[in-house]
Amino acid sequence: DQGIALAAGDRLGVAGQRAFWRGDRRTATGLLDRALSLTRSHRFDLRLEVELADALYWTDVARAAVVADAAAERAAAEGTAVDAALARAVAAQARFNNGQCSSDELERLAREALPLLEAAGDDDGLYHAWYALAWVANMRAAYEDWASAMEHAMRHAGRAGHPLLGWQTMMLAAA
Repeated sequence: DQGIALAAGDRLGVAGQRAFWRGDRRTATGLLDRALSLTRSHRFDLRLEVELADALYWTDVARAAVVADAAAERAAAEGTAVDAALARAVAAQARFNNGQCSSDELERLAREALPLLEAAGDDDGLYHAWYALAWVANMRAAYEDWASAMEHAMRHAGRAGHPLLGWQTMMLAAA
């Protein structure tokens, strides 16, 4: 039943997001996977796809890239321009973390997403775009840029209602 599947998927998705933001990536992966298996055929939920790709980075980076690329394709077909831009940036970061994308491509896609996300007031999306830019700066040993990007990312994470994890707080203190 579609209604039951969507309701169950919503509850599992919330639980998966909570697990993700408290740092329990394995639990988050399982819950988000289950949520999306119930809802994917009924609706597209880019936010859960993004959270799953992020959680998978810590447990299965190759699968993270596959999930993120599929979400980017679906966002381009079914979503808004904002969703598509965010999904492309998240997919590029997953591929970057898997050695399949250059830092130049990741930076370009994240920077393309920023004005769309800003115009939409999408703090969750801005968190992801700025976090991707922080990865780029870190890989280039551009630590002032890294610190600035992390400050932006954490500000938007807070505005989106995401709790800061201990390692994020330490990174901001180091900046």
